[in-house]
Amino acid sequence: MSARIEFKDHDNWALYVSIFGGIAYGNSISVISGILGEPRWIQLSSSLRGLLSASILYGIALGSILPVFLSDIFGRKLIFIISGFKSFVFSIILAFMNSTVACIIIRAFAGIGVGSIATLLIVGLVLGLLYHFTGLNVITFYLPEILANAGVQNRTTLLLLTLAIGVWNSITSIPQLFFINRVGRRMVLLVGSIVQLFGMFLLMLSTLLPVLVKNEKSYYMAIPGIIIFFAGFEIGIGPVFLVMIAEMFPEKITSATSCFLMTVMWIANLTIVTIYSPLSNSIGDSGVFIITFVLTFILVVFTIIVVKETKGMYPRTNKAICQEENRKRQDSFRILYTSFEASNLHMSSETNWEDILRRNTFVPIRKLGQGSFGRKGIYNIFVLKYTRYSDQGQYPYLVMEYANMQTLNIIAKQPQIPLPSYTLRALMKQILEGMRVFHSAGLIHRDIKCDNILLHSPPGSGRVHAKISDFGFAKQEDLINEQEDRAGTLPYMAPEILKKNQIITQKVDIYALGITFYHLVTHKYPVNERNIKEQQNKMLQLNCLKRPSEVKNDLFWDILSKLLDFDPDKRITAEQALQHPYFTSPEALTDISPEQEDLAQLAVFSELDGDKSITEYDKNSSFTWNKFRQKKNCLNLAQLLMKQWKN
Repeated sequence: MSARIEFKDHDNWALYVSIFGGIAYGNSISVISGILGEPRWIQLSSSLRGLLSASILYGIALGSILPVFLSDIFGRKLIFIISGFKSFVFSIILAFMNSTVACIIIRAFAGIGVGSIATLLIVGLVLGLLYHFTGLNVITFYLPEILANAGVQNRTTLLLLTLAIGVWNSITSIPQLFFINRVGRRMVLLVGSIVQLFGMFLLMLSTLLPVLVKNEKSYYMAIPGIIIFFAGFEIGIGPVFLVMIAEMFPEKITSATSCFLMTVMWIANLTIVTIYSPLSNSIGDSGVFIITFVLTFILVVFTIIVVKETKGMYPRTNKAICQEENRKRQDSFRILYTSFEASNLHMSSETNWEDILRRNTFVPIRKLGQGSFGRKGIYNIFVLKYTRYSDQGQYPYLVMEYANMQTLNIIAKQPQIPLPSYTLRALMKQILEGMRVFHSAGLIHRDIKCDNILLHSPPGSGRVHAKISDFGFAKQEDLINEQEDRAGTLPYMAPEILKKNQIITQKVDIYALGITFYHLVTHKYPVNERNIKEQQNKMLQLNCLKRPSEVKNDLFWDILSKLLDFDPDKRITAEQALQHPYFTSPEALTDISPEQEDLAQLAVFSELDGDKSITEYDKNSSFTWNKFRQKKNCLNLAQLLMKQWKN
């Protein structure tokens, strides 16, 4: 630290060699305890010694705040370069300081550079506090002093141990590189924390066992304890917690969150480094290590109970690549509707393509997003949008909105992966809202089923939208004339469809939605005969559908039974279903997962950031669900969805 200090009975070379121990720590100016043992500094009070040691951390705490204001102006790369250079320059200046006040000031300025670099990482509040309160920097900053208290009196030995421990830290940081992806972040953190706890236990015992303390042989247990403690730290929480915290927050709020939490972490760091020396004088090293042992034990328990595997919790995407890939898919995804008369049609500029579609048994649905029948702008993200029609060439075609995650059948066909209640509720709410908007246009879909409800996740958002699609049987609702033709898929057909000459209303779609939700939960149909005749006979024998054993929630069965009422007049509408207690009760309001809250909050930030695709539904956590979850069954579902998406 000082090239001008006059060393009397000490080995100068050992002092300089110890600097390399600091370099191995990753921050050469952090290791100062060995210098404080030199003649010029040894007479300092414990409070001043603590202030001198912690001064760099005050600068780091300040430096961690600066990128909040500067990253958008200068860019993170430039801030990183400037901060690293500034920290290096002030470290060199510090080496020639022999004034206590000057050292405190220069260390603080050097810390500003270190803090600015550190904010590029995301740190969780609890893990950040435990990271330092378990005693890491107490041992790091005061290693020679701790060993001196443990009975190591030779100054040369103390300084060389700084080098040895630094090199040991570098070596022990390597193994986790090979295991972090193989066994998972959480397991690496847990194993490292347990090793760290054992090391702190030995260090604590070294100050408590009378046979060691009286004979000044505490270092017999203290040195192995320190070695094991650092090994646990470098294997576990040291490097891996930075990776975990970086994965715990949505991508778009990473900068603000990391800056705030890094500030909190460095405040905790400077607090414990500042108070160690006075605290050690007050209650002794034994008291300090009892406290750090308890906190290390809390870290282990916290990891077991609270910490979850973070790999894949929030996707990190290249936005430009995702947008380009999505654009290419949208351009290539065209559903072509061919007709028997297409080759003989002569299209003029005044051709009414809606009439052409009707003649070929297709129903124009421009009303749902493009405007028709005097209505404009009826659009909903839960109804698939038809974007363009072309009559050029041999075959007319319609271009539809692209959905990238297949259909609801991908969920319905996986009985081994039950849907969480909050996911099912959000999914139902999306579909019912889409049906409400569709019905408000005066239309009947007539073929609602799992295959006709698509799933789409806007790239990089984490959100999933259900989209009602396939309007081949759609028609205007006719409340006057009886219908002779039957449309739909057999197990989804409402009882009135199976009867002849009935007035078919929008309630047939409601019944089909009830069967869809029934199928999602039970993975079977209440009635599914081989042909329409047998289906009719079976339905005539029933007055209502019985509650299946798979349905445990009373509110869910209540809304399901109302959707599946055999009397269409008593069957509720989509709008009424959305007001059902299943969606509005306190139970529903509390059954919203943290992921849903995060997605809604992320949508708010995205909208503020200029994302025009965000809707009011995206900002409402009761409408959101995602494909990345922490629970095992949800993770399996997420993996299945992603596999299908890639295919």
